[in-house]
Amino acid sequence: MGLTITIIELKEGVSLYLPCFDKSISNDMSPEKIPDMVIIPIKHTSACFGFVFKFKDKMKFSPEKLYEKYNIRSPGFTPKNIKEEKGKEKEEKEEKGKGKGSKHFDENKYGLKKGFVSRLKKKDDVQYKGGLIKHEDVLLKVRGKVCVIFGDTSNGNSSGFFDSDEYKKVCGGISDLVVHECTFEMSMIERAKKTGHSTPDMLADTYFKLNAKRLIITHFSNRYDSMNTLRDEVISCGIQNVEIAEDFKIFKV
Repeated sequence: MGLTITIIELKEGVSLYLPCFDKSISNDMSPEKIPDMVIIPIKHTSACFGFVFKFKDKMKFSPEKLYEKYNIRSPGFTPKNIKEEKGKEKEEKEEKGKGKGSKHFDENKYGLKKGFVSRLKKKDDVQYKGGLIKHEDVLLKVRGKVCVIFGDTSNGNSSGFFDSDEYKKVCGGISDLVVHECTFEMSMIERAKKTGHSTPDMLADTYFKLNAKRLIITHFSNRYDSMNTLRDEVISCGIQNVEIAEDFKIFKV
């Protein structure tokens, strides 16, 4: 489906290939793994677009809530040390060379039947010792990540989308990652406007409108031997969490 230049790894088995989202990146692209997408027009000398990817919210099982609501806990666990103990389990598995450690809740440790958590995540209530555990009592909503990728532009918000209620509705008014061009340094702002490209201060205007957490800059003029000049100017605009795109580099989100 074309040349892959940069890969953004959103989660294990799900990556975003630039300049396109390629379903071949995973053998199991189930619906819950495929993000919603909004395409917006952006300002350039020719037709160009930005892509807003919103991954679906997830429901996460909470051992803390299970304890607080139903007083169910494994031996030695208290409300204060549940997270601490889970961290120790992970570290122990890593030390034994068994990979990164399990992210799954240990049902046996709590005296619960296998499949207990998966049923709750599917919003099924579960019978337990003559009582009923309600899924809404023990699940936490985890917001799906938002990634915004801009094509060539001198104004990523020319459509006004990121000032709109729709952006707040679809994305919660927050972007976890923004990929934006940074063609010229700030002293070349007039040329950037004329050619439909961006300087660090121009992209910063859009970045802050997105209430973004992280920036990857790309599309650099070949006049620069090092992209550090552009990155340093971006930092001077108040954006601290900025990285430079490189061919075939993987960025985890």
